[in-house]
Amino acid sequence: MVDLRKRDEIRRKLRRVSVGVAGLGGLGSNAAVSLARAGVGRLVLVDFDKVEESNLDRQYYFRHQIGWFKVDALTENIRNINPTVEVDEFNMKLKKGSMEKPFKDVD
Repeated sequence: MVDLRKRDEIRRKLRRVSVGVAGLGGLGSNAAVSLARAGVGRLVLVDFDKVEESNLDRQYYFRHQIGWFKVDALTENIRNINPTVEVDEFNMKLKKGSMEKPFKDVD
């Protein structure tokens, strides 16, 4: 049997966690959605790319989002799943020396 006190404690801890996701393709988009479903309090999403039709079979995007920036599309999808998660978007390509800005406050 599940100890409900532990479950509630875990949920409280997750709400205080901040996670950064670099790249919102097949792995990153699905990881971000799973983290939102788990109840993480804040997500920092970083990508420079746009949603393409070829992404739809393996990434967490929808047909009406083709042509959108991935950070915008995924933010919409996450807010539909869990409106309480804080989402910070960075539409940028990560390069050496550019990672500090988006990820400076993540756990």
